[in-house]
Amino acid sequence: MTISELLLEYFKLENVDTIFGIPGSALENVLMQLHRQRDQIKLVIPKHESSAGYMAEGYNRSSGKLGIASATSGPGSTNLLTGVMNAHANGASVLALTGEGEMDFYGKGYLQEGIGTELDIINVFKNSINRSTLTLTPVHFKTAIEQALRDCMGTPGKGSHINLPRDIAKMELPEHISAPTTPENYRSINIGSSNPKDAQEVAEKLNDSKRPLFFIGNGARKALKGERLKRFIEFTEKHQIAVMTTTDGKALFPETHANSLHSYGLSTCGYTKEYMTSLEGSFDCLVVLGTKMKDFSTLRWNKMLVPQHGPFIQVDINPEIIGRAFPVDRAIVAELGCFIDQLCEAGDQLTMNETLVSERKEAIAKVKAIDPYMDSEKMDLREQKPMPPQALMGSLNRVIPEGSHVYVDGGNSLRWTLHYMEVAPPTQMHYSLTQAPMGFAMCAVIGSKLGDRSKHSISILGDGAFLMHGTEISTAAQAQSGAIWIVLDDNNLNMVSQGMKVFYPNDGFELETYGMGSVNLKTFCESQGADAYDVENIVEFEDAFAAAMEKSDKYSRPQVILCKIDQDEYPPGVQEYKNMSAGSK
Repeated sequence: MTISELLLEYFKLENVDTIFGIPGSALENVLMQLHRQRDQIKLVIPKHESSAGYMAEGYNRSSGKLGIASATSGPGSTNLLTGVMNAHANGASVLALTGEGEMDFYGKGYLQEGIGTELDIINVFKNSINRSTLTLTPVHFKTAIEQALRDCMGTPGKGSHINLPRDIAKMELPEHISAPTTPENYRSINIGSSNPKDAQEVAEKLNDSKRPLFFIGNGARKALKGERLKRFIEFTEKHQIAVMTTTDGKALFPETHANSLHSYGLSTCGYTKEYMTSLEGSFDCLVVLGTKMKDFSTLRWNKMLVPQHGPFIQVDINPEIIGRAFPVDRAIVAELGCFIDQLCEAGDQLTMNETLVSERKEAIAKVKAIDPYMDSEKMDLREQKPMPPQALMGSLNRVIPEGSHVYVDGGNSLRWTLHYMEVAPPTQMHYSLTQAPMGFAMCAVIGSKLGDRSKHSISILGDGAFLMHGTEISTAAQAQSGAIWIVLDDNNLNMVSQGMKVFYPNDGFELETYGMGSVNLKTFCESQGADAYDVENIVEFEDAFAAAMEKSDKYSRPQVILCKIDQDEYPPGVQEYKNMSAGSK
């Protein structure tokens, strides 16, 4: 067995059926094995290496299987870095595989050499993701790939990088080294550790509090599903505890539930602030589950999150992030699935204070009685042209099929969806807010649909992010990925245009300052094999959406709905800054 053959055996052990990458000579031996085993593992070829990283992340998010992104040496490897770095930052399980020239030529200036000369690709990756390894010998390859898989498939997921020299790839594995027969030969399959006493203590703190609050982040995504989510919901109902999520954890707890305050942070709706600050007496216990407490998720580390008269409790499997952003009163290192199970068990054993439970229920209901949305009346404007983005969000709340994977890109689409959309599992919202790159959702939705064809994969993004990787529509068409894009089409980098107009009101910035050049997006999409729809109001959008759903299912063909939105509408947050600026004149 050659090293290239062994590599594919590991992929098959991890149930990988699709990898994403652009071929090159440095990986020729791996490419040959992929060709020979193409009935088992499909190679999807994007138009740019960074797209491969985003697609691999989408594949991992929808399927739970390892995402693999590959590239050749030198500039192919550096192009791949952004997508894999972003996956690592999001806690996704993605392996980067790059090729390299023969070891005999290291340091001599071999074409596209990634080590030994000006470029040190090993340290470029090592300083951006979890692990980066140059394969030195056939025996070392087995050690390196197994460590990479342990890292990638752990909790949380990570990004790892294997650099495979061309000559090593075609060498044979020594006879005394055996190939594994199951992932359990090299990594733990079942991860679960938590001290029951910790869960008991947290349950008691919640039980004694007047207004407790859960704050759930993207790190709880793997844990909080299925029966465990159902049981956790029952726990919050029994004890009447309010729940909010971070921005990138949006909808991990059903936002349609009476106890949900939706997401806190960037462009939050009105529920969270009302619960924490506006009722008589502030909330008095916060339990944080699975979040790094970064900028967008905390309103730039706003002290509103700190209870005034009770504990700040943070639970995470990674001790490095506990207490990093806020001082904590109780730090608990635990795998979240196990901790939640034990918390629910402890909650069942408690003697509840029915008066407190009743008061909590009344407080949550009082908060949920407010109108949480800015300009909520615009959510019902079905015939206005161009359509208000608020109306588009209101429509999406109605028409997105249950169980869909919804990917949201950087830009104003973040603010619109975070504020106005109300989503519940099994539908999942996928954001990328640690690094927030443009183009993530454009590409990830392609890999997502290939990872789980049984569910719809939908991307919501602006035309700027769309054009950044728009040629990947042809990749979706070639791979028969019936991904669906909903594009906020205003011919503008409108988040920048609006922001500059707000922050520099006297400098002549107009909403056309950062225009996109009036690209005919419909023709652009159709030329690459997609069905495309130009729509100007909600009635047209819902007709187009129904057609896109049907064609995606029937033909596995990419679908693009180009929504002409009113660029004069400022999303939540930006509008507040605009009003502040106007009031200071």
